Amino acid sequence: MYSKDLYKILIYYFALLMLSIFSQVASTIFMYILPIFTLPKNQLRTYGISMGRWSKKNTYTLIALILIAFPAVYIARCTPHLHYALSWKLAVSQFLIAALPEELFFRSLIQTQLSVLIRNRILLFCTVSLMFTVAHIPRGVNTFSLLTFLPSVAFCYVKEEFKSILPAILLHTLYNLMFFTL
Repeated sequence: MYSKDLYKILIYYFALLMLSIFSQVASTIFMYILPIFTLPKNQLRTYGISMGRWSKKNTYTLIALILIAFPAVYIARCTPHLHYALSWKLAVSQFLIAALPEELFFRSLIQTQLSVLIRNRILLFCTVSLMFTVAHIPRGVNTFSLLTFLPSVAFCYVKEEFKSILPAILLHTLYNLMFFTL
């Protein structure tokens, strides 16, 4: 990766942070629009925008990650004001407003571009997850914002393992639904 590409990633990221401070709506729109305009259309598969590869092993991995999320969500429930009743509106909003744009931006764009620079998967996942966690802090430092690190590592792993952001979007949506409703 050229240093100008790294600067581009940092500019995208800091622009997201600045927008997050002022408006969650603006930051969500930014996470949708930026990948659409910056990802090379002939390389979408490289960025995880495909069905990827699916195998029995991947199915077991996804099930294990969902099961692991239950105790993490239970521990994270220290913020009682975040509890909502499960509804289709909550599910759709978590998919469209949280999981989809965040996975497009962090896993598809940032993780893929940083993977050229950071070859060590653990370091890559931790770097992207730290960026993901910091991006949640402008909404308020609370249990939720700080506990986004570990699920983010799981989302990074799933994106890398499946070669697609679709399972990561599904896992992200399920994690958020469990967090907000359990």
